[in-house]
Amino acid sequence: MKHQSRKGRKFGRVKKVRRALLKSLSVALIDQGRIRTTEAKAKELAQVIAPWVTKAKKGGLASIRQLAKVLPPSSVSKLVKDIGPKYQSRSGGYTRIIRLGEVRKDGARMCYIEFVWRKFQMTNSKLQTQDYKFDANGEILGRLATQVALALRGKDSAAFSPHNPDLSREVTVFNTDKLKFTGHKLEDKKYFRHSGYPGGISQRTLGERLAKDSRGVLRDAVYGMLPKNRLRDKFIRNLKIYKGEIK
Repeated sequence: MKHQSRKGRKFGRVKKVRRALLKSLSVALIDQGRIRTTEAKAKELAQVIAPWVTKAKKGGLASIRQLAKVLPPSSVSKLVKDIGPKYQSRSGGYTRIIRLGEVRKDGARMCYIEFVWRKFQMTNSKLQTQDYKFDANGEILGRLATQVALALRGKDSAAFSPHNPDLSREVTVFNTDKLKFTGHKLEDKKYFRHSGYPGGISQRTLGERLAKDSRGVLRDAVYGMLPKNRLRDKFIRNLKIYKGEIK
């Protein structure tokens, strides 16, 4: 009977290249104790490194020979002498993944993977959630939406990078029922939607929609000011909107 191979992530690579990639990541993790990589690679690496740590815990000549087939001598030595003994009372879960809230240009989420015996210190400013609150009372919709969009993207930070944004920011807006509008926008501005069937078009004025859902009005305004790419939906998830006061 043919054994079924374990299904895993392919990373767009053939088998030999994928194994070489995971081996190099494993060697770096063993030598450094913590590495920075994508979340998908970290999850796959955790499954690869776990049986090796188990063999290092057992020790013995047979286990060392098995490790020597896949790892360089320096990594085998550190795994058996330093890492293995620290997990004698632990049956699994040798690593942990710490998400950074960063996204690469290709959409991959970044994280740290490290051994659990390490004491992680949050020295990276991007790991600290930043909260921004805006009071919409008496504010003009367009100007408020501009400020909220800039806060969501982190453009007020000296470390701003459009291709590697800070997704840890949380923005809160309250009192949206008290938004202010200039001119005759409440009567002139119209929102259209279509049901997809012939004659299914409908429209509402800004005033009608504001009376029914003031939060949706602000959300749509902010959404239209965010970059038109895959990051837009991730930014808008960090926006919390309330009609009235918040405690």
